Amino acid sequence: MRKSLQEEKEYHKRYYLNNKEKITKQHKEYKKNNKDYYKNYYKNKKEYLLKQHKTYRENHKGYMQKYEEENKEELKKYRKEYIKKYPEKSREKRRKRRARKNNIIETFSDKEWLQVLKNTFGVCPRCNKYVGIHKLTLDHKHPISMAKQGQIYTIDDVQPLCNICNSKKHNKIETIND
Repeated sequence: MRKSLQEEKEYHKRYYLNNKEKITKQHKEYKKNNKDYYKNYYKNKKEYLLKQHKTYRENHKGYMQKYEEENKEELKKYRKEYIKKYPEKSREKRRKRRARKNNIIETFSDKEWLQVLKNTFGVCPRCNKYVGIHKLTLDHKHPISMAKQGQIYTIDDVQPLCNICNSKKHNKIETIND
């Protein structure tokens, strides 16, 4: 006799919980052995998957807001840990988001920016205090808030400053003599 759908779901859930490590290991091994399949799958189904994600997000708007409200402290803690673990990634994301928001174009690479950071040895060029490389922030010599639509920023148009100096500078046009 066939089990009901609810009983099957419960059975699979119990099975997964009892064999979680084994199943996870099998999934990782399968993905590792079939990398090309996944690459091609996502390439071929890109439009379909984007449409599915969009539909899902539209149908679950309230759910995500409710989840974020209920788990506010947990999510805040996770974000802080992520920033500590991957400072370059989070800095890069914030910078790119702001650039997109203001329709400016940054032509320098992350490698170039990291080299500029390394050249400071963690010392803020404005106040000459050691703060560490990971605490230096990207400052646009010509502020983004005053930028024209489509303005292009090169590596020479940005400078590393500590948070305090960057905040004090606000949206003034001010450069540090190297």
